[in-house]
Amino acid sequence: MSSLSHAEFDDAPESSAKRIKRSKTEEINPKVDSKFPDAETSEDAWKQRNILYLDGGGVRGYWSLLILKRLMKAIADEEREATKSKQTDRHHLHEQHSNFHPSPFPQHAEGGPFSKNERKKNHHRPEKWRDDRKYLPCHYFDLICGSSTGGLIAIMLSRFRMNIPDCLYEYKTMSSEIFGIPRPMSQRNLGFGWAKYSTVKMEKAFKNVIHRRCDHNANGKESSFKTVPGTCKAFVTVVRQPTSHPAVAQQEDRIRSYHSPNTSNDTDHNQTHIWKTWEAARAATAAPLYFKSFDVEEDGNGQKVLYFDGAFGAANNPTLHAIEEMRQNGSERSLGVVVSVGTARSPGKSNNGRGFFQQATLFVNRVTDPEIVAEKLMKEKSRDYDLWRFNDTRKPLDVELDEWKPRNLYDKSAGHETLGKIENHFCKWASKRKNIREIQRCARALVKRRRLRTKDIHLWEHYATCVQFGCPIASCDRSGMENREDFSSHMRRYHNELEDEEPNLLEWRYRTPPST
Repeated sequence: MSSLSHAEFDDAPESSAKRIKRSKTEEINPKVDSKFPDAETSEDAWKQRNILYLDGGGVRGYWSLLILKRLMKAIADEEREATKSKQTDRHHLHEQHSNFHPSPFPQHAEGGPFSKNERKKNHHRPEKWRDDRKYLPCHYFDLICGSSTGGLIAIMLSRFRMNIPDCLYEYKTMSSEIFGIPRPMSQRNLGFGWAKYSTVKMEKAFKNVIHRRCDHNANGKESSFKTVPGTCKAFVTVVRQPTSHPAVAQQEDRIRSYHSPNTSNDTDHNQTHIWKTWEAARAATAAPLYFKSFDVEEDGNGQKVLYFDGAFGAANNPTLHAIEEMRQNGSERSLGVVVSVGTARSPGKSNNGRGFFQQATLFVNRVTDPEIVAEKLMKEKSRDYDLWRFNDTRKPLDVELDEWKPRNLYDKSAGHETLGKIENHFCKWASKRKNIREIQRCARALVKRRRLRTKDIHLWEHYATCVQFGCPIASCDRSGMENREDFSSHMRRYHNELEDEEPNLLEWRYRTPPST
């Protein structure tokens, strides 16, 4: 079977949910419907990394989150089916409620705030939660990355280990706070030197989310962007411009939540700056004309570097960069499943008219079209991993990246027209049989790999819960061990007579969810 193209979706002309396969001769594994050598052991599943990439698109990122919500629902269905196929006794009943299993479900991991219907169903009982609260994307993907607002979603899913309903809640809240009241005079509207939206409000919105969602061990609004080693990690794309060399061309860059030892210097310029989470979010979303650049002093020499929204050229779909990085830091067959999610944008189109800034927007739309990279991946003949691209380019979403109707910062109904338009568009896309089928196939592949990984209980405990182990001996300062096997080895090697000692645990603690 050849790679799926738009033309093959004869019963879904407005869709572009693509399951991308390699050749006609490879056998299909009926359990996961894969054309590639599949993970059959826990070791395989841990070696083969899964990547989630999210396009940038401003308010249209809400469409991407709706895709992920539907994917997590499909994942929940697959997890239940896999559980039913086993002889489940009372001891394993909680496996049906959580993808933390076999580790316990942490307190407050279900997130919040809860809707009225959820509160009626008793949100203290895991079996009563909606499926999309029970399952976290960070348990299925090793790297979540994105550009612009896609990077913002990546931060919430990986750094804060959030579920999709909470991301939707925060995304709507931030959109209202940031886009609710634009400046009446801006360089986008009238050619003035101001950005269209207030960066002060933007930074405040980011910090408020961080304060609500960071773990208890973090430093609140000033928390570091670093993720716990050995767990789901993230990067966001940016464009950097050194002020000391204005003639130097702007460079694509990545701000990582982790150390990447095999990365070349030309893609790791920002190592000297210790990024806070809000700074990474701010730099990733500094779209020219809409927001001021984010300025950082680097190398201690007093020289500033300007950071802009990374949604420019290939930076608006850095899936190739993510794949390359995973291969550099892994072994042969180092990729398992790659999922790329769009925003149903209109390629190369602007709805703003024929003025100078409208035409500038049209140019930017063309050169930042993420489908360019998506098409390149489709044509890659040497692919040895499963790839899905979920997007709609046949009947794109007619929503500008900063559309927010009605605009009213202090009204709970603000933005409901825009959100309603996005939801209606998504429902039409998601009702197509081909799209339903591809989401199910993607979910099946991800669930199989997660369940294989749980067979190594020590690695899974750390990956699922972010727990770290420290030596309990007062004279020993060893900490940050990633699993119980490492801790046991340490105790045998350095404290043989105290091998039965319990470790000091540094646990990820979810905050009490906000109330409505």
